[in-house]
Amino acid sequence: MIEHTIYFADRTLRIAATPCGDAATTVTLAAGERISRSRVLALLAGCDTLCVVTPEPDETFEAFAAGFVRVEAAGGAVSDAEGRVLMIRRNDRWDLPKGHVESGETPAGCAVREVAEETGIVAETAGGPLCSTLHCYDIYGRWEMKRTVWFAMRYVSGCPAPQREEGIERVEWLAGGELKNAVASSYPTIRQVFCRLKDVCND
Repeated sequence: MIEHTIYFADRTLRIAATPCGDAATTVTLAAGERISRSRVLALLAGCDTLCVVTPEPDETFEAFAAGFVRVEAAGGAVSDAEGRVLMIRRNDRWDLPKGHVESGETPAGCAVREVAEETGIVAETAGGPLCSTLHCYDIYGRWEMKRTVWFAMRYVSGCPAPQREEGIERVEWLAGGELKNAVASSYPTIRQVFCRLKDVCND
């Protein structure tokens, strides 16, 4: 099934060719019909998950995305030899290190750099991308759509040190129930990354 999933903080927009099983609200579009950002935001204000069903999911997504500034980012879930995963605490939520891809930088290179800058940990990617996520936000009156490419990563060296100028309060290695609780209270994008890791899945 063709589907585009876009997150607005804790709320989810799905643009799909067939109805979504987990949607609280569904809007059905005819061929050639599109949906605006203002309408999506109004509908999401009253539900957690909105499904837009259309015979043209790719075209509908591209038309919707045209109303945003597109941003490319990358990040990673770093594991150590004990099976712990490195997480950051920012804005009272658990998160994973990530950031904007710089000019001439690959997503994998960006993930390595951002992990080092935000956490003080040197890590390396462990294979290709796990997944990519899309989330939208209003920053100073400008709507952005950020595509983040996520990597599984391996610890190399260093001690956790939060990048406080980026608002990071804590950097911690988490495992077991502590990790599951952190992921459960994090963002939907982060839960998607952990489900791809197959270590912590809260579905």
